[in-house]
Amino acid sequence: MRAGVSFSLVTYEYAHTVRNKGLYAAKALGVSYSRVLKTLIVSVDAKPRCLVVPSNQRVSIDRVMSALGGTTAEIMSPTEAERVTGYRIGGISPIGLNEQIQTLIEANIMPGKKVFVNAGTRGLLICIRAEDLIRFLGARTLHIVT
Repeated sequence: MRAGVSFSLVTYEYAHTVRNKGLYAAKALGVSYSRVLKTLIVSVDAKPRCLVVPSNQRVSIDRVMSALGGTTAEIMSPTEAERVTGYRIGGISPIGLNEQIQTLIEANIMPGKKVFVNAGTRGLLICIRAEDLIRFLGARTLHIVT
């Protein structure tokens, strides 16, 4: 327990060649795809933002832009996301980012359930209650998926 939040660490065999790492991790852990969350780094009006959404869903850039009152938005390139976060693609965590980056979490991420997010290295996940993750990150919850 850290900062009053209970969590556990879970490992799985990371696969470099798999395209959707979140779906692969869910299958490896034997849990629903919607419980494994992916972390995406986007640029909204040239400012980095962290998005956390279920691995089986797609982000709506238009919804993100609208929610933040932005005029331009795009998902950052892998190189740029690694530079901004300090983590490698496949292990980017919403926790412990290099810069103070606003985090948005999909509003329907299974309240009352434990979810899994990257822990900062490939093949390592944090298992945490959805509400605790939101509170710990000080994240905004919004409907940001299609």
